Amino acid sequence: LKLAASLDGKIAAVTGDARWISGETSRRKVHELRSQVDAIVAGVGTVLADDPQLTCRIPDGRNPWRVILDSRLRIPLTAKLLRQTDPERSIIVTSDRSSPQKVRAIESLGAQVWRLRTRRGKIPWTAFLRKLAANGVLSVMIEGGAATAAWALRERAVDKILFFYAPMILGGDGRVMIDALGVKRIGQALRVRRTGVRKSGMDTLVSAYL
Repeated sequence: LKLAASLDGKIAAVTGDARWISGETSRRKVHELRSQVDAIVAGVGTVLADDPQLTCRIPDGRNPWRVILDSRLRIPLTAKLLRQTDPERSIIVTSDRSSPQKVRAIESLGAQVWRLRTRRGKIPWTAFLRKLAANGVLSVMIEGGAATAAWALRERAVDKILFFYAPMILGGDGRVMIDALGVKRIGQALRVRRTGVRKSGMDTLVSAYL
């Protein structure tokens, strides 16, 4: 799970502006990581907010699979990740109740659509991770926002975190990096181990395992 945040744990200003929280060195590191993993997973909220390409933009880098969790199939047909030179490497994971017409429209652009049964309106991580593994995708980097991060942590789908902290403070009206986890007492907190801290340009990179 990769997140970039301010020192006080905010991934965007109250307006949604997030460019750029992390510095150039950290952003270059993320592109290196994209070249190393098999797939990137993000939520449709990230697509709607930022319209990312989710490609690797370093010389001789390798583009990972782009996996978008979109239970209500809200992704616009104009999304940049559907308009890449390799649209077949984009997978939209949605509900088995999503519009067949929208599914066909997305597939006509070359992308794949996986229709899965949802749980509480969300895509179960185990279901699509197993399907990814069956297709040879073994390493995944989650680059979603607060909701996607929280759902992945709740589902125990994360084994390593990479948090890039920028030297700035956004305050209480900024957008949190991880949505509610249902933690009501300190004893319920998710504990990490093998924590590492190092500089990433002007940022600080904290890594740890769950």
